[in-house]
Amino acid sequence: DPVVIEIVHQHFREHLGKTELIEGEAGHFLNGTEAQYDYIFLDLFEDDTVPPQFLEQPFIKLLQQRLKPGGRVYHNVMLCKNQEDQLLNRYRAQFEVVNYMRTFERNLVIEAKSGLKAG
Repeated sequence: DPVVIEIVHQHFREHLGKTELIEGEAGHFLNGTEAQYDYIFLDLFEDDTVPPQFLEQPFIKLLQQRLKPGGRVYHNVMLCKNQEDQLLNRYRAQFEVVNYMRTFERNLVIEAKSGLKAG
C-alpha cells in the first residue's frame, strides 16, 4: 500500500537505514524473484478480506523460500477463528518458530521465523 510506505518514510525515516520498502502484489513479486530477504511484511487485503491464495500452503512455502536464514515474515490477517487456526497450522508446518498477536480486536499478526521444520 503506497500510503503505508509514505507513512513509514514520513515518521520512521531515521530507523530505515538501508532498508528497501517494496510495494507490489505479493504473489507476483515473490514468484518473479529468487532474492531472499531479512523481513517480509504482508498486509494483503481487498477491502476487509484476505485473498484466499495468500492463505494457502504453496504461498507460505514461497515465503519461507524467499527468507534469508533467520529471516522473519509478519502476516496481518482478519479471519474467523477456524480460518486463523488453519493458517497458523500451515505456518507451523513450514516454519520452526511461529508466534502471533492479536491487534485491533479482529486482526491477527503472525510472525514466522525462517527454518524448515524437520521431519
